[in-house]
Amino acid sequence: MNNLYFSHVNVVDVNKGGILNDMNVLIEKGIISAIAKGELQHDKAEVINGQGKYLCPGVMDMHVHLVWDGSPDPVSSNIAEGPYIAMLRAMYNAQNSLRKGVTVVRDVGCNQDVTIFLAHAMKKGLTWGCDIVPCGSAITGSCGHVPSLSRIADTNDELVKAVRTLKGLENKATLKCQWIKVMATGGACGPEDVGPSMYSVDNLKTIVEEAHRLHMKVSAHA
Repeated sequence: MNNLYFSHVNVVDVNKGGILNDMNVLIEKGIISAIAKGELQHDKAEVINGQGKYLCPGVMDMHVHLVWDGSPDPVSSNIAEGPYIAMLRAMYNAQNSLRKGVTVVRDVGCNQDVTIFLAHAMKKGLTWGCDIVPCGSAITGSCGHVPSLSRIADTNDELVKAVRTLKGLENKATLKCQWIKVMATGGACGPEDVGPSMYSVDNLKTIVEEAHRLHMKVSAHA
C-alpha cells in the first residue's frame, strides 16, 4: 500500500464538528500518522494536492444488498441473472461504493452467500472494493420476505441448522460470518403480508440464542 500525503486540504473534524482548514495529512501503511498545519516529513509518499478540497472519514452503510442492481424491481432482475452474475454485480457495487467514499458496508442478504466469498476474495487480494461485513443469505420462512436472497427455515430445528450453516461457511471461506440476517416480518418487497410476524417469539429467541452462542449477532428485517 502506497503512502499518501495530502497537502493543503480541508479536513472534516467529526469529533469537534468543524473544518480544519489548509492542513497537511500523512497516511502511512493505511494509517493516518500525522495531521499538521505545517509541512510534514515524508519518505516516498504519493503527494495529492488537496487545495480547495475536503478530506473526511469514510462513510459506513450498515444496510445494503450488493447483489441488487438499483432498478425498481431488483428482485426480478436478481433472480433472472443468477448467482454468478450476482457475484460480479456485488463486486462492481463494492468497488463503486469505495469510489464514492463508502469504505465499509454490512451486506444483509444475498443469493447463495456470495458476499461472504466476495469478502474472502478481497482479503486474499484477488479483487478490491469497500470492506464488507457479510451476513450471507438471510433466513426467511416459507412464503416469506425475499426468498431469492434467503435460505428457508420454519421450525426451531430448521432455524438452528440455518444459523449453524452460516457459521460453518467460515470453514470454507476462512472468513467469519459475524452476522445473521433474519426476515422477522414481511413487507416492502414480496408477495407476503406486511402485518403478521413471520416468526413467533420462541422462533426469534431460538435464532438469537444460537447466533449468540456461536459469537454472532442478529439483524432483523422488521
